Amino acid sequence: MKRLTLLRKFILILREVSYRGTLLFTHPDAELRRRALAVSSAILACASKAADPPCGKCSVCAMSVNPDIIEYSPSFSAGGVELVRTLLARFRETPVVIGKRLLILHDIPNLSREALTTMLIELEEPPGNNVVLLSAADPLSVLSTIRSRALHLPIPDTFRNYPLSTHAGSSFLTTQSRTPGDPLVTRIDGELSQHATVEISKYRNIEYTAELLRLRRLYMSRRLSPELVRAFLAQMIYR
Repeated sequence: MKRLTLLRKFILILREVSYRGTLLFTHPDAELRRRALAVSSAILACASKAADPPCGKCSVCAMSVNPDIIEYSPSFSAGGVELVRTLLARFRETPVVIGKRLLILHDIPNLSREALTTMLIELEEPPGNNVVLLSAADPLSVLSTIRSRALHLPIPDTFRNYPLSTHAGSSFLTTQSRTPGDPLVTRIDGELSQHATVEISKYRNIEYTAELLRLRRLYMSRRLSPELVRAFLAQMIYR
């Protein structure tokens, strides 16, 4: 059995007791934060009863996209009230696969104050068995009203060495993932930055951004070749 970190053991306990609420993961390293949210959401979603999930083999782990996992990174898009309302509307929908919905929000301080205020009720008492997973570089950068509603989980540096499986539903990373400096990743990020300044009502920005983020995620984890990414980008940008 893999050696478990303290954080991983804690997430396993939360899974066992069917925890519902909000978790705040913090660490200065952005890549480590993404790893922690990836493996934590994988544990919470895995359908296997194995002692050391995620198994990587069950029907949930094998899904290319899990409709019960909603992931958003305000680093790459406008983090306004309307977008948050859209995310929350999906979060409140009835789960279809894992009996709960997971809302993963990276870099929570990048959301506007108005957007965060809109989320307060959901963070304090998520519907059903739903769980919200937040991340930030520094807990003090998160509004006190958010911190008071979340269970704070500092990410240990040892989590960096934990081997992760691939799971498209919530961007679980692989140790061989491409780096942000890759030319195609840079191109996608540029497209995301450009459309972050466009009003959602004018440009279907939510759907477009979601497509770009998914494309980025699949390419970073080496599940799409550079040729396919270029073809997808050409189709998306000029349609």
